[in-house]
Amino acid sequence: MTSPAAGPDRREQPSAAGPGAGRFAPSPTSDLHVGNLRTALLAWLFARHSGRRFLVRIEDLDVTRVAHDPAVATRQLTDLRSLGLDWDGEVVRQSERTELYATAVEHLSADPGTYPCFCTRREIAEAASAPHTPPGAYPGTCRNLSPSERAARAGQRPAALRVRGDSMINAGILDGDIAVIEQKPVAADGEIVVAMIEDAVTLKRFFKEKGRIRLSPENPAYSPIFTQDVRILGKLRGIVRTY
Repeated sequence: MTSPAAGPDRREQPSAAGPGAGRFAPSPTSDLHVGNLRTALLAWLFARHSGRRFLVRIEDLDVTRVAHDPAVATRQLTDLRSLGLDWDGEVVRQSERTELYATAVEHLSADPGTYPCFCTRREIAEAASAPHTPPGAYPGTCRNLSPSERAARAGQRPAALRVRGDSMINAGILDGDIAVIEQKPVAADGEIVVAMIEDAVTLKRFFKEKGRIRLSPENPAYSPIFTQDVRILGKLRGIVRTY
C-alpha cells in the first residue's frame, strides 16, 4: 500500500519516454468531486500509458480556507488511492516551496524582458476600457516606471512580474503576461526556460546542439542566442493573463 506521501518503487526508475510527467494538483479546500476525480484519472492514464511519471501537488496556498479543515488533503489522497491511482515521489505542497519560487522570481526579475506591475485587476480593467484602447489590452501602466517610481509603489502593494516585449509571442506569451516558473536546473529540447547567461537572465526556448546551447525566441524578428555556458534557473509552467 502506498502512503499519502509517496508512490510505488517505480519512482526510482528513469522514464523510457523521456522527460515530462502527468500532474494532478488539487486545492485542499473541499473534498474531491466527480470532475476532480475524472481529471486525476485522465492525467494518471496518460502518464502511465506513455511511461512517464505521475505527480501530485497540493495547492495549499489559501491558508484561511485550508486551516478551516486541515484534514481535507489527507482525504483527497485517500480518495485517489481508493480508485487505484498511485504517484511517483513525494507529494509536493506549495506552502513548503515558497523559498524556491522566491528564488526563481528573483532571478527572473533581473531579466530586462520582465518588469514589476503594481496594478490591481480593477485598475487594469478600468484602464483597458478607456477610449481607443483595444478590448482586454493591458495598458502598460507599469512598463516604463522609473526606479524611484517602482520603489514608491513597492512600498504600497506587492508586485506581479510581467513579460516585456514580443520575443515569445508565437508561443502565446504576450507583453504584460505573468510568467509562472518552476525552479529546475535542467531542461529538455523544446522547453521554454529561464536561462542565465553571464549576468543576464532571459526567457527562451531551449535546444541542446552539438557543442553548444541554442536559446530561441518565438518571433522570427529576433535572433537565437548561441552559448556554451548557460545556467537553467527554471522552466515555464504557465502564463497568467489578468487583462
